[in-house]
Amino acid sequence: MGKILEFITKHRENEQVSFHMPGHKGGAAFLRADMDEYIDFDMGMDITEVEGADNLHAPKTIIKELMDGYATLYGARKSLLSVGGSTAGILGSMLYSKMISDEIIISRHAHKSAFSGISIAGLRPVYVQPQYIEKNTIAGSVLPEDIDKALEDNPNAKTVFITSPNYYGICSDIAAISKICHEKGAILIVDQAHGAHLKFFGEGELSAEKQGADVVINSIHKTLASPTQTAIVNIMTDRVDERLLEDRILMVQSTSPSYLLLAGLDRNLELMKKLGPAMMMEWQDNLKYFRKALLWIKGVAIADGELMDQSKVNLDLSFLGLDGKALAGLLEKAGIYGEMASGNILTLMTGIGNKRRDYDLVLGAIEKLSDALIDEAIQEEHKRQEESSEENNLLTPMDFFKDVWERKPEKIEGCFKHDFVAVPQKVKYVQIEKAVGLVAATSVCPYPPGVPAICPGEKISKDSVDYIVKLLEEGREVIGVTSDNLVLVGK
Repeated sequence: MGKILEFITKHRENEQVSFHMPGHKGGAAFLRADMDEYIDFDMGMDITEVEGADNLHAPKTIIKELMDGYATLYGARKSLLSVGGSTAGILGSMLYSKMISDEIIISRHAHKSAFSGISIAGLRPVYVQPQYIEKNTIAGSVLPEDIDKALEDNPNAKTVFITSPNYYGICSDIAAISKICHEKGAILIVDQAHGAHLKFFGEGELSAEKQGADVVINSIHKTLASPTQTAIVNIMTDRVDERLLEDRILMVQSTSPSYLLLAGLDRNLELMKKLGPAMMMEWQDNLKYFRKALLWIKGVAIADGELMDQSKVNLDLSFLGLDGKALAGLLEKAGIYGEMASGNILTLMTGIGNKRRDYDLVLGAIEKLSDALIDEAIQEEHKRQEESSEENNLLTPMDFFKDVWERKPEKIEGCFKHDFVAVPQKVKYVQIEKAVGLVAATSVCPYPPGVPAICPGEKISKDSVDYIVKLLEEGREVIGVTSDNLVLVGK
């Protein structure tokens, strides 16, 4: 057995609960819909464009029917399929944007693929910083007034690109931002990779499709029920040249697309048509139950913003002395795997395949952990009092929290000032510590969440270097830094 297959097999045996992508949760979504025949793929299904299989680059029959099915599901003018994830949709959108204007307004906390697209297309980015939620040390919404000012100051920019929801589930006011964009003659492209389900939550009030965006990019695999690397791009308005955007997206997709992935998109569509409303309602009911029950556990906080996708649960147990990484490690011992540990936060990414049992297992594990940590802290305080010959004051759980509530969490986001110059064409490698003042030739990106701390074409600041070095010392994965701590910069 190969090493990758060995790891996957072992992980599948150990994992009891998946609170990470993909959203089908090991096929559980299909089991609940009596569609278990869709769980296992057979290598015999891995075909090419044989007669009758249609062609992704010139769809006329069964692939076109699938595209039309998604357009109907999302209320789009046209839905384009991606077997290269949201990344392909984002790269193609950047190439399309270049044909409109050389400048683009973009949230600085976009995904790595957006900055790769800017570099490939030769766009000049105008960055808008999202809000910073000091209380939880996480990035928040992009403010409409900041987009308005950016467009006012940069009238040549005809495309605005933002991420909503972000990795923590915080959304931006798409309705307000789209109105501003359209008044100023710009189109709005929304990276909604983490929100393919939002159209079907409640009244769809957080969904970019229903709030006026022109193009919406969804990773179907993240929260719904298709396999990893499948996505769709929804064209919502006639402000976009459908043929030209489709052409740009196909430029970055294989001419030999995986029919296993296309079949995965097909079966997700079938699931949504068959049981979508019922499963969405059950999912939302479970989330209300889960969030309420969590807040009854001593020492547990949930980091949220105002416009919050409820399917993301950002656990903060720093009151109990645990950062996100430590909490993730303890839960993994119980077979519970979260999506991302970042600073004090462990992000649990729920999906259409999660069931009530999954939430109950997490609640039980965290309650047990909370009780054990509080008991340990009280015992340590009593021991300290005894050893110091102090008067023995019985410490209660509330006394314990009076102390820990005074703690201030560390900042975890790389919210630094970024000075864009241009992406260098002649490059060299230097040690990360010696890169201050040089121009980055590629992204340097903590992963997850996949938001670059340093983007191509930026002058590298000392704050950014210190932040990256700190992450490396903590053992965090940072894309764009070699195993011997080298980064690619301009000569």
